[in-house]
Amino acid sequence: MRLPKFRRGSWRVTLPMATVAAVYMLCVFLPRQRYADELREELRSKQQFFTQAASLGSVVDETRQQIDQADAYVRTWRGRAGRSGELADLFGRLNQLAQQAGAEVDRFDPLESTAMESLSQTSVEWEVAGTLRQLLDVTAGVDALPQLLWIDELHLRSPEQPGGPMTCAARLVVFDDNSQLSD
Repeated sequence: MRLPKFRRGSWRVTLPMATVAAVYMLCVFLPRQRYADELREELRSKQQFFTQAASLGSVVDETRQQIDQADAYVRTWRGRAGRSGELADLFGRLNQLAQQAGAEVDRFDPLESTAMESLSQTSVEWEVAGTLRQLLDVTAGVDALPQLLWIDELHLRSPEQPGGPMTCAARLVVFDDNSQLSD
């Protein structure tokens, strides 16, 4: 039996081989290629996640350090801030400062307190008369008090008559711990 002789470039061979190659590409190669690409992308994203997670250790440590610093500041502040019941003692110390400096308290008016979430604020209008040295001593004494307070306004007036006392009118703002939370 004699085999048929195929010529080069015969469509009887090329067409079935091209069909088999196309079916292989469409049904086997391309789906597996897509699946392999999806696996590579998943692997890349997981590698990136682990790379980022490794660098988070230093960020977590830095954040813990900042929290510790903030806690220390709050503890210091609460140690310096008075309690609402301690205002009378502070007011007594303010008047005592003026007396120790040799100045005279002309006016002392505590104003209404303003309560906030974790602190309260009480303003005091205070007027003291004396020499410039006495008034400076009183102001330095107020600044040296351990409580948290601001000198919100300060007005120095010259003596009404020559050789008379100067007047210092101040608005002080006292901050008290108003927190009901306990550490």
